[in-house]
Amino acid sequence: MSGGDAAREEILARVRQAGVAAGAAAPEEGAARGERAEPGRGSGGRAPEEVFTERLAELGVGVQHVTGAEDLPRMVASALWARGAARVAVPKGLPAAWLAELDGVRVVRDDPPHAPLAVRELEGADAAVTRCALAVAETGTLVFDGGVGQGPRLLSALPGHHLCVVEAGQVVWDMPAALAALDPLRPTTWVTGTTRSAAVGAAEVRGVHGPDRIDVVLVD
Repeated sequence: MSGGDAAREEILARVRQAGVAAGAAAPEEGAARGERAEPGRGSGGRAPEEVFTERLAELGVGVQHVTGAEDLPRMVASALWARGAARVAVPKGLPAAWLAELDGVRVVRDDPPHAPLAVRELEGADAAVTRCALAVAETGTLVFDGGVGQGPRLLSALPGHHLCVVEAGQVVWDMPAALAALDPLRPTTWVTGTTRSAAVGAAEVRGVHGPDRIDVVLVD
């Protein structure tokens, strides 16, 4: 392990310890493996997916639920049609079955090193469909580490609409649990709603540093 990696791991360890010291429940081994988190302290006995859904709504993120993977292609297609998407960018490793009902929508796949999408192609896409590494219930945060089905950050940041598929087992309760589940050597991006900016006396603008619309399909 290099000096930089060792320093990064030390900082992450301190953050995890701070979360436990502040009263957060220590993450269970199952959560670190990406298994479904159990209702924790302060949750009122609710499932983490329920709290996650509430946080997304507060952040202005659209969320739809499907029960089982068999309903996922229909929901993905519906969410993209609702936004008028005609050209959609998807990362390497995203299951083709998820896109099976996209009639009338052109799918372009980022498949490095064989067929990587250029920046201009990503900017010309109406939407991007990805999965995530995990999600944080307490904050409504989506976390990406560039793994299978996620692609590079530019793929989901440049199109105006990002549709992210989240499986219920990927939802953890809080930041300490998320840090415990992630590989500290992989670069991560944490997305909590869309970015917003406004000059003095000007109207608010969404999506300044990313998509202006984020939707989530939660697979229960």
